[in-house]
Amino acid sequence: MVWSYLVNAPLTFILAITLCFNIGSVEAALDSTHPVVWIFHNALHNVSATNAFTAVLLVLMAMIAVSNIATASRQMFAFARDSGLPYSKFLKRINPRHRVPLNAILVTAGVTIILSVINMSSEAAFNTVLSLSTAALMASYIISIGCILRKRLRSESLPYARW
Repeated sequence: MVWSYLVNAPLTFILAITLCFNIGSVEAALDSTHPVVWIFHNALHNVSATNAFTAVLLVLMAMIAVSNIATASRQMFAFARDSGLPYSKFLKRINPRHRVPLNAILVTAGVTIILSVINMSSEAAFNTVLSLSTAALMASYIISIGCILRKRLRSESLPYARW
């Protein structure tokens, strides 16, 4: 994982610099229906090369989506296995044929599809969902840190945990 970061960080920096030098007019890119495709076409001046670069980008995005769904479904399965989610009995079930938590994977993919549909129908609604989820994440951190801070201020010891 460290090697992945060490290799990808410089490559991402090089990509950002290359993009900045080849973007052309930022306003024109933002006004186009597909800014990334417009940037590729503006830099390459060739439809075939633009299609090839766009295809590579789409394949990479599909791989990232699969990786994210795998990560989220593993987390969902782990929470369900510990009975930390509603419908845990359903979500923690392992498919005997494939030996994977198929229900958790399908629920995760379904939620992803629903969020994508919200984004396509209304950008304001999608931004609201993202804002609420970010606020909920921050609230969970505040509650956790607040509980530990309260224990420390009262000079109480934290309960022993196996981790």
